[in-house]
Amino acid sequence: MVRKTCTPEQIVNKLREAEVLISQGVTIIEASRKIGVTEQTYYRWRKEYGGMKVERLIRTIKEEEIYLHDYRDPSDAQSLLDLFRQDYNCVRPHQALQYRVPYEVYTGRTIWPTSVLQKTAP
Repeated sequence: MVRKTCTPEQIVNKLREAEVLISQGVTIIEASRKIGVTEQTYYRWRKEYGGMKVERLIRTIKEEEIYLHDYRDPSDAQSLLDLFRQDYNCVRPHQALQYRVPYEVYTGRTIWPTSVLQKTAP
C-alpha cells in the first residue's frame, strides 16, 4: 500500500467527512474506508486532530469567561461571549492543533482579516 502524506487541513476535512458518515449510521470501519484510510489511521488522526471535547470547551468558557464577569443582561453576556469565542478561535494557539489557532487550521489562512477580530467590547 502506498503511503500518502496529508496536510493537517486535509486530515481535518477527512475527519469531518467521517464524522458525518458516522452520524448517518455508517460504521467507523466503513467510514474510514470511504475517506481512504485504515481504521488505525482514523483513530490516530482523531486523537491528534479531533480537537477538544465539548465538555472541556464548556469548562474553559465557564472558568475563563462566565465565572469572571457579572453580566448586566443577556445581550451583555452575548457580546462578551462573542469576544471570547473570537479570541479562542482566532488568537489563542491550541495544543491539540499543534499550537496553531483554529482559524488557521480550518481556513488555511495565517493572517486574520480585521473583520474577524474585534479589539474592544461593544
